[in-house]
Amino acid sequence: MRELERNRDAPASTEASSELGRLAVIGNGRVGGSLAHAARAAGLEVRVGGRGQVLEAVRGSDIVLICVPDRAIADVSREIAQAIDVTTYVGHVSGASGLDVLRPAMERGAPTFSLHPLQTIPEPTTTLLGVPAAVAGSTPAATRIATTLAERLGLRPFEVPDDQRAAYHAAAVLASNFLIALEETAADLLTRAGVEDARAVLTPLVLRTAANWSDTGRAALTGPIARGDETTVARHRAALRAMAPEFEPLYDALAERTRALATLNRSQPHVEGGTQVSTPRIVRTREELRAALAPARGEGRTIGLVPTMGFLHEGHLSLIQAARERCDVVVMSLFVNPTQFGPREDLAAYPRDEASDVTLAGEAGADLVYAPDTGHVYPPDFATVVEVGGGLTDVLCGDPARRGSAHFRGVTTVVAKLLNAVGPDVAFFGQKDAQQAIIVRRMARDLEFPVEIVVLPTVREPDGLAMSSRNVYLQPDERVRARGLNRALAAVSDAARSGETSTARALALGEKVLADAGIVPEYLEARDAETLAEVERFDDRRVLVAVAARIGSARLIDNVLIDLSHGEDPA
Repeated sequence: MRELERNRDAPASTEASSELGRLAVIGNGRVGGSLAHAARAAGLEVRVGGRGQVLEAVRGSDIVLICVPDRAIADVSREIAQAIDVTTYVGHVSGASGLDVLRPAMERGAPTFSLHPLQTIPEPTTTLLGVPAAVAGSTPAATRIATTLAERLGLRPFEVPDDQRAAYHAAAVLASNFLIALEETAADLLTRAGVEDARAVLTPLVLRTAANWSDTGRAALTGPIARGDETTVARHRAALRAMAPEFEPLYDALAERTRALATLNRSQPHVEGGTQVSTPRIVRTREELRAALAPARGEGRTIGLVPTMGFLHEGHLSLIQAARERCDVVVMSLFVNPTQFGPREDLAAYPRDEASDVTLAGEAGADLVYAPDTGHVYPPDFATVVEVGGGLTDVLCGDPARRGSAHFRGVTTVVAKLLNAVGPDVAFFGQKDAQQAIIVRRMARDLEFPVEIVVLPTVREPDGLAMSSRNVYLQPDERVRARGLNRALAAVSDAARSGETSTARALALGEKVLADAGIVPEYLEARDAETLAEVERFDDRRVLVAVAARIGSARLIDNVLIDLSHGEDPA
């Protein structure tokens, strides 16, 4: 996609004028009209004829280009054979047909060629500038004429042997027609799941994916199969079996191809922008980590840290990519921290896939993965904790009736250990865990850690659900309900930005959205974005509106920052 855009203004061949004479275009539909328009713009002498004007159009022409439906090409070729001179070049613009359909003209002695713009052409004035075009010829001279004509029309010609025409056209169908079929299937499934205007919801994802593939090829592959998450794949198949069983064979076929590509990605580092992207080095102890970082530290290079508990999704990857842009060396920690899980929480069930995480981290730009075991982080005689007070850890998720402040004691202790082990200049956190980010920032300030804490916007699914490793726990119907979290936050934000000053009234609107979605929240609260004190009015301070709810077996959190003095901050 990007490469195509870069070549749309490519100049035509300077040799074109000397080799091209009068051009006859047979067929005045979308393709014929667009090619004739391009030819006139290029200064060529063009005659256009419909099916009843073939003989009149082709007489005296040096090149005849047949732009009619595939089923009519042979008939038009027979008509042309009655009127052309043996030196006239005759070509067609079909993607599927070979040169054999031009046999009547060939038997007359005319050199034949094909010229197929690899592009959908929705109307007869469609611009073809920079569009790739497959060319073939019955003789070297015919191939040269097809190439020269394509260049003069602003196309980018490439040769396809005539005996490989069917394979070429199959590839074009896979890339275009089948892509439409695939997106329509996705939209159909999303509609059945209760999403309104599924095409609008999916469009940003489709366009971003196409751009990523254009930039990096198979390295753009993401998702559960790329991560080796067969549990999620099984849930997908179960949902399809229940809701749209006719789509399951298609899913299975594409899953097999995706597994093959994922395996290839893991076994062969890809090349991006001329630079080989390799698997990052894994270190298991702080001693190994410090030794690995010593050269960079000695050279004064900037070190960035992205703390994670693994099972990476696009939210984690966005943090690694941001670290890559700002820092010389990027370290990702990979550690499922047991001290931040309560006695009834999902430590044992927390999803893990180190091999996939390391691959994805490398593709996003990590240089080192620090993946210690629990015994190394918390040896048997470990007796020290880091605890932040000031009313930050006993509200929202830290409320004793919820996860409790011990959860954040576990977070701050392990983050302090990571900051000591890595010694980063910058550490990156996500806004989705807003309370955690506020607490970590206060800890770093109070304990004078020489590190900048950067908090980046929440990365969301196309329907607005905040990305989380725990989303894999959601059943299909729960996944639909979960959208209510972001919609509730949007309702509160919209009310505040529309002039509502009472946080209680705005929160009531959000509570109604949650109730309509069948969600009973643990909390939906408005808090000062720095002190986490309750706020009663929206004014010139930054307000954090946060929500938490258990949906099925997953406990999900989300939030939005509202700053009426500067507009709404991204979340």
